[in-house]
Amino acid sequence: MEKADRLGVGISSGYRILPVLLVTIAILLFLLRCSFGIAANPTQLEEPAPDGALFDLNNRQLRLSDYRGQVVLLNYWSLGCGACMEELPTLERLSKEHGSQDFAVVTVNVGDEAQDVERFINKEGYTFTVLLDPGMETNIRVVPTTYVVDQQNTLRLRWVGGPLTYQAILTELESYLE
Repeated sequence: MEKADRLGVGISSGYRILPVLLVTIAILLFLLRCSFGIAANPTQLEEPAPDGALFDLNNRQLRLSDYRGQVVLLNYWSLGCGACMEELPTLERLSKEHGSQDFAVVTVNVGDEAQDVERFINKEGYTFTVLLDPGMETNIRVVPTTYVVDQQNTLRLRWVGGPLTYQAILTELESYLE
């Protein structure tokens, strides 16, 4: 018997390692989607907001253009993202304290099944709008990602990463809500 075979590192051992390696790579790719650090200052933007149609938890089709005339805090999140879970109560607070005809919080869950999202939202008692993107068609690469969309449906600010604090968001929103 060859030395490599006695040590368990022959060709056949590679087949035993392959599934473990593939699972490890899959987990790392998922984790890379979720930001672990505090979001930096927002990036200034001036580009049209995406207007693709997504469904909410009540199976109603919505677009960002449905909110034209309002400032929208648009947040992309996922159930498997710790920073997202920390940020959602802040979004709820903003929605409850500042939500009006002039301001709305709209979130987009990325990559999770509708029933899992609905169960979580109901359990936590969140009241902000939740849109669903289970097929990850919005092409968001990192969650959380948060935008400020102005009344004319133009992206004005973008934060990549989180969790964002209430004060950090409010400070940036104030100039758009005046």
